[in-house]
Amino acid sequence: MAMDHRLAQLQKLTFEQANVKEEFLDTLQASDPMQAFCDVAAKYGQILTKGELATLGEESCAAMLRSQNGGGEIEPVGWDDDYALFFLNLGAKL
Repeated sequence: MAMDHRLAQLQKLTFEQANVKEEFLDTLQASDPMQAFCDVAAKYGQILTKGELATLGEESCAAMLRSQNGGGEIEPVGWDDDYALFFLNLGAKL
């Protein structure tokens, strides 16, 4: 399953179960928040890595830039940080 679909599944779970939402929000206070996020995700059946979280969206953006003759001069609009958006959707103040 694609990374964005796995995050969507987790987001749906947080809307359905308040305790899951709290578990993910608690990861923001961990000494390694991204690893804590991955650990909670694995607990709920979605195996993620910190590298996947960090590069989500980068590959498609890079492909768009390479697809233009001589390389793109303007970065595509909408290269969002899905990890941060996950928490913003939960109401977190980042």
